Amino acid sequence: MSAAGTRLRLVGPAPVAGALLAGAAVVDGRTPQAFDAGHLPGAVNVPVGAGAGELAAIVLSRDVPVLALAARLEEAGELAAELEAAGFRELLGAVAGDHPGRAVGGHPLARSGAIEVDRLADELATGAVLLIDVREVAERRRGYVPGSVHLPLAALRAAAHLLPDVPTVACCSDGRRAAVAASALRRWGHRNVWRVADGGVSDLLERPIGLDLLGAA
Repeated sequence: MSAAGTRLRLVGPAPVAGALLAGAAVVDGRTPQAFDAGHLPGAVNVPVGAGAGELAAIVLSRDVPVLALAARLEEAGELAAELEAAGFRELLGAVAGDHPGRAVGGHPLARSGAIEVDRLADELATGAVLLIDVREVAERRRGYVPGSVHLPLAALRAAAHLLPDVPTVACCSDGRRAAVAASALRRWGHRNVWRVADGGVSDLLERPIGLDLLGAA
């Protein structure tokens, strides 16, 4: 465990509930599947791993007090260390456990959804959803889904208020940034926001729905 992880301060239900009421943000490091099944309202899903702190800093101000939440104590320590290294100024502590509601004393949970690649391909063919591509410019130049809106994750917060109130799906290359983007949009008040499940842009482009691989954005 890193130096930051050795200083990990576990937070109990009452302090967490108080922190949430005071405006703290929860960075939930569990898998997107676990997050979708139940998470604290307003939490941002940043799966534990290298770069998690920087991903969180893209969608959250470093001045916002943050709580690290993960399924296991070791992961909570890793996530807290990532947040500290990314420059978050007020790390309140960490919560560990598979059930975030119990971890904060029975706090009601929110649920969110994901859409499988095959189903999304069908929805795109009918124009029923808005697809947001949160990859970087260089990635998009290698191929993109026609009709998708390109909003790199770093630009999402500034442009979120411009998005129409329609069913929206976030996609990236492998699903991690899509989970961050979808949860952040919901934190900012958007409804009907989904992430692509178990896939990304390349998987969509392989589906026989008349989507051609384009070479430039």
